[in-house]
Amino acid sequence: MSNFNYLPTLLPGDFDKIEKTGNHLESMLKTSAFQQAIETVEKLSLEEQEILLDTLLKRFHHQRRVILLQEIKEIRQELAEGKVKFGSVDQFLEELDHENCLDTPIVTSVSAHSS
Repeated sequence: MSNFNYLPTLLPGDFDKIEKTGNHLESMLKTSAFQQAIETVEKLSLEEQEILLDTLLKRFHHQRRVILLQEIKEIRQELAEGKVKFGSVDQFLEELDHENCLDTPIVTSVSAHSS
């Protein structure tokens, strides 16, 4: 077990002392669960920790692939619907300027001079 304990371990009596409003309690509970997970992993042998790390990395990479595939699907859908345009950076900036001009109201001032 490591000599460094960065996160406090909460005991059942500690819950009476915690302010039970908003996200403060939720945050403390998550911290406690995280601390417990770390302590549990530290009790494993190095070989078991390595297997766990490998498993977690594979799951993480799988989840990232799922997210990326969903994003690709959404982009392809937008492309099929004509919501995506291709062009140079200059064309993009020109269109951006054009859109900003349309969003900006034209203000005219008329001053009447009395003679």
